[in-house]
Amino acid sequence: IPILQIEQPPVMVERKKIMDFKVKPRRHKYLVIDTESVWDPYLREAYNAIDRHNEHARIGCRKLIAISVWPIEFDALGRLSTEPLRTWTATDELTEADVLEAAFQAMRQYSDHVLVGHGSIAHDCQIMMLAAMSADLQLPRQLQPAEGPRWRDLRHIDIGLALKGGGKTWHHLSELLLRLGLPVGLMLGKA
Repeated sequence: IPILQIEQPPVMVERKKIMDFKVKPRRHKYLVIDTESVWDPYLREAYNAIDRHNEHARIGCRKLIAISVWPIEFDALGRLSTEPLRTWTATDELTEADVLEAAFQAMRQYSDHVLVGHGSIAHDCQIMMLAAMSADLQLPRQLQPAEGPRWRDLRHIDIGLALKGGGKTWHHLSELLLRLGLPVGLMLGKA
């Protein structure tokens, strides 16, 4: 029997199948988000009237004054492309609901992008969801509950929570940026 006509062992057949398998290059799409908020004097006073024993204001007493989103993508070769940073700020003409609606429209435009923030699960997203309830706005896909296991339906990455892990220490964003080598001058007054 010629050697080329010998049947290959099953392990080799499986290995050949794996080697021939074509992997579709993945694009990684992210929507970086940040919000700014202030304590609303009315909400804070109203909450204090309800809970006189709690001296600390609750996150529900904050009002959004600005939201920024920045779409970024990594292609299959790892190249980064970005789109313009967009920011909406509350003014005399724009209310919290107007700012939130504009940001939600942008989030819907990038519904296939994973939301990325620092401290966003504990802070930004909670304030946006409470403001959305007040304004009767529908949440974009990234803020809706995951469909199935979270690891399979990833909609949000909180860098602060990822750095904290199971520990007790929350790292300030300025600590992270210093470790990444950004100039100190960019962060003066931010702590």
